[in-house]
Amino acid sequence: MEIDNENVIQAVIIMDTFNNNFNPICNNKPMGFLQVAGVPLIDYVLESLALGEVDETILFCCQYGNKIKEYVKECKEKKASWSLTMDVQVMMSDTCQTMGDVMRELDAAALLKGYFILAGVNSISNIHYATLMEQHKQTCKKDKGAAMTLIYKKLSWEHPMISSDKPLFLVANGNTNKVLMHQKYKQGSKEKTVSLPLDIILNNSEVKLHHDLADTNIALCSPTVPPLFSDNFDFQTRDDFIHGILINEEILASSLYYILLKSNQYAATVSNWRTYQIISRDILHNWAYPLSIVSGSYHKNKYIVTGMVNFVDKTATLSRSCVLVEDVLIGPQTHIHDNTVVSKSIIGKNCVIGNNVTIKGCHLMDNIVVKENCTILNSFIDSNCEIKANASMDGAIIALNVTVEGASQLTGSIIESSEKDKEKTLLKSTSESGTEWEESSGSGDEEIIGFHKTWSSSESCYSSDSSAESILPSSPIPDDTNS
Repeated sequence: MEIDNENVIQAVIIMDTFNNNFNPICNNKPMGFLQVAGVPLIDYVLESLALGEVDETILFCCQYGNKIKEYVKECKEKKASWSLTMDVQVMMSDTCQTMGDVMRELDAAALLKGYFILAGVNSISNIHYATLMEQHKQTCKKDKGAAMTLIYKKLSWEHPMISSDKPLFLVANGNTNKVLMHQKYKQGSKEKTVSLPLDIILNNSEVKLHHDLADTNIALCSPTVPPLFSDNFDFQTRDDFIHGILINEEILASSLYYILLKSNQYAATVSNWRTYQIISRDILHNWAYPLSIVSGSYHKNKYIVTGMVNFVDKTATLSRSCVLVEDVLIGPQTHIHDNTVVSKSIIGKNCVIGNNVTIKGCHLMDNIVVKENCTILNSFIDSNCEIKANASMDGAIIALNVTVEGASQLTGSIIESSEKDKEKTLLKSTSESGTEWEESSGSGDEEIIGFHKTWSSSESCYSSDSSAESILPSSPIPDDTNS
């Protein structure tokens, strides 16, 4: 495949998040293997980059690099559509502890040919990267010091993506979109005022203030970015980089710009369990199209779509008396038995759900057995788990290969194994927006743990003209003829 090196579009995908937000689920597997609406994050990323006309992608791994390399090899052997148009290589280093370390490693390896896209494996988008990169290059022609263009999505202040992540206050030149101030607040911050430096007002004829932006974790980078990280070892995160550039613009001879995505463009970051829940629902509702449940080369399943945004794989078996309420995905070879009610939940492949079970606001991975008379609410259950009869849980996170004993009652628990010393109990506090889970150990982790108790019924601000129902007509669901 012949590529003009001057115009090649490269992407760097950082395969690690450098935090514990998804532990213990990602303790023993790459973040890229975490499934969102039945599809691993790595598949979304590679598919979206190829659709965005990216030519070369570097997957940078600080751990589990061999697993990622083997997965990419298997995808290439199966002729995944992205492999036909995009070259993907895996780079590994077990010494990198931060994003800054990654950038310095890339700079030393001299693998980047010029302008490049920088994103995390937890970013899901349908944006056309080639078009945005051209915008960045045009900005660089006007400002030789333009180092990075940040990608944001404007939302309503009430949108759950705003309250579920760290709120951002951004100030920019109204004519050029040059970033003048960038400040992130703690989640749940009650801050009502901001201090705006006077020189920003005096030195810019028009100033834009934004407090309603979702950070996509995607940036368009100039060739100067890796050397800037190499020259400044205090740049450990992207926020460090942004802060450093803004306070030392003249010394570093560098500047930052931003782009707001259009209404039909989707980009969001799976940064914690709440954003995981929100983005899963967005995908079910087709707001990330063409990354959708019923299309995309990564998706090997064939779903039957029913009313109320329910997706049932053709190989799944449903009892005639079970009820799928709304926003439900049922994976291949899964069996749902009598009088079971499933709502606002995603259930993976090869699962067996017994009689008289209630599942609401949950994410169940693969090969899970739930015995009769269980109630599972607002919980995540990883693969190969068994929930025995009469158990109930609300706000629980259950890791790989766990057996929950019968009649157990779990409220806000993280369980890694059946060993008592592996159980971490969480404290529950209720607010108008849902339930927040805070670690009882007082670790100081500021990220929100746990799901909203109710999924927003309002239309997503990441809206599309398409809806799930418009892609495929409703079809009858295969039922269990023996029930």
